[in-house]
Amino acid sequence: MFTSVDQRALQSNILRQMYFTIFCMIFGAIYERFSHEVYSYYMIYAFSIPLLLVVLPLLLISSSRCKASPCGKADRKTEGKSIEKSDQKTAEKSAGTYDGKSTGTSAGTYGEKTTETSNEMYDKKTSGKSAGKRFSSFPYAGTLMLWNYGAVTLTIGCLFRGALDIYGTTNRLVWVYPAVSLLLFVSAAMLQIHKKQLTGSAATDDIPSKSE
Repeated sequence: MFTSVDQRALQSNILRQMYFTIFCMIFGAIYERFSHEVYSYYMIYAFSIPLLLVVLPLLLISSSRCKASPCGKADRKTEGKSIEKSDQKTAEKSAGTYDGKSTGTSAGTYGEKTTETSNEMYDKKTSGKSAGKRFSSFPYAGTLMLWNYGAVTLTIGCLFRGALDIYGTTNRLVWVYPAVSLLLFVSAAMLQIHKKQLTGSAATDDIPSKSE
């Protein structure tokens, strides 16, 4: 029900925010160019908001995800080797079972197989739980959307404040941008914590005890 953002969507979001950062840099440079040597720090450093609040954190998350679950050719090779090993083990087990003549051997083999099967199922589920814990810190889709909106709102507010400073005027609506962006940031953090708790409790309930 609650799914984290996959690697491709994460990289796409990083790319969009990088474009937005570059746009803010160019817009600020052009605006300062035709402002008759009147400058505003809000306009100059507006690009740093999406860069520091979105691009850099998501780059760190993306790199940590790649370290936790490496993908690519190495995974394919490892997958192929594991499949070959499992096929060899299955062939050896079937050959040993066929060669066994006594009923006791057959019963022992059957008991070993059932025990190994149950242990493998338990190991797979526990490994899935540990993988879920590794990725629990990654943002969910709703969290990332709210955080992006907060960063964009704060950036637009800085550009607006910079334009007002350059023209030498004021506006009562200037405080609205940081207030709305703060609300969006808090909502994103609360949503991430809430979904993380729900996902963790669901994963704990799904794993049976090993005795079963």
